[in-house]
Amino acid sequence: RPQALSDLVGQEEALGDVLRQAVQEDRLPSLILWGPPGCGKTSFAHCVAGSTRCNFRSLSAAKAGLSELREELAKAAGNLKL
Repeated sequence: RPQALSDLVGQEEALGDVLRQAVQEDRLPSLILWGPPGCGKTSFAHCVAGSTRCNFRSLSAAKAGLSELREELAKAAGNLKL
């Protein structure tokens, strides 16, 4: 798997100028990556996470249910209060 944003091939459009600037400034918004299996969502997310000090949480919609989503959202809300 790629380890850095520069290692990604074919994701230039997905990264875009706005997201690239947000990564460089370490000020990322919440992101939801959507696409078919194997298109690079997880690799893309790991590369973005490795390029910033932001808190990243991974949740697979295919494996998680509503209770797991609510738990992650509660954790995120708690982190914002710190």
